Amino acid sequence: MNGVCAECAARPLLLERLAAHIDTAVDRRRGSRALDLLALDDRELAAAVVGDRSRRAAAVEGCRSPESARALGRRLEGSGCWMVCRHEEGWPGEFERLGDGAPAALFGRGDRAHLLAMHDAVTVVGARRASAYGREVAEALGFGLSSAGVLVISGLALGVDSAVHEGSVKAGRPALAVLAASPDRAYPQRASRLYRDLVGAGGAVVSELPPGSPLRRWMFPARNRLMAALGELTVVVEAAERSGSLITAEMAADCGRTVAAVPGPVNSWRSS
Repeated sequence: MNGVCAECAARPLLLERLAAHIDTAVDRRRGSRALDLLALDDRELAAAVVGDRSRRAAAVEGCRSPESARALGRRLEGSGCWMVCRHEEGWPGEFERLGDGAPAALFGRGDRAHLLAMHDAVTVVGARRASAYGREVAEALGFGLSSAGVLVISGLALGVDSAVHEGSVKAGRPALAVLAASPDRAYPQRASRLYRDLVGAGGAVVSELPPGSPLRRWMFPARNRLMAALGELTVVVEAAERSGSLITAEMAADCGRTVAAVPGPVNSWRSS
């Protein structure tokens, strides 16, 4: 299975299997973040989101079976994706900043060598409904940072994320996109061309979920913690007062990372 240990493969398979239950639990708790659940071990996580004891035991044990590992290996081959786990060379040591909430494995497509260069990485995030000014600044950041040899990280979302990746592609330099769910297809679908261009330019797309995983709401804040930990610096271009971008900034600060903000009009909601 691409040299990845079955122990680490079990965790993402469990997240995939419990995805709907985690979504329900996060919504039910309202103020509780998905990160609290992701910091639990396998059995604690299953107990927190699945009421029936036999069903949660079956979920945990089923993901640890040799057949599950072999099936995942076939999925990787069929999707053209790779997998790297925390026991392998190339695993980003930056994830140690997440403590118990660190992922056990990453799935991706493209050049995985970029995972070794995280000490030179900058995460850029911002509003999906970005202004023309925000998109222009984000693209300029992507182009300038990439041209200077800095690995740029973002989430491939509409608005700021896409603009910063467009800048990296125009610079002809590799970038890293972190997706919320399946790494074998772009989300949103409108970003499919950018997804192909990014991988074609020598970059990579990664996720902590296996290829083919369905998308759930909790996966977005879960994805944001990965971007926050990986970037030595997190830059917020534009963001509303309550937004995923500011959550990412808070996570970056919690990880001991530097956080920066692009100046904007003081009377704009995007400058919150």
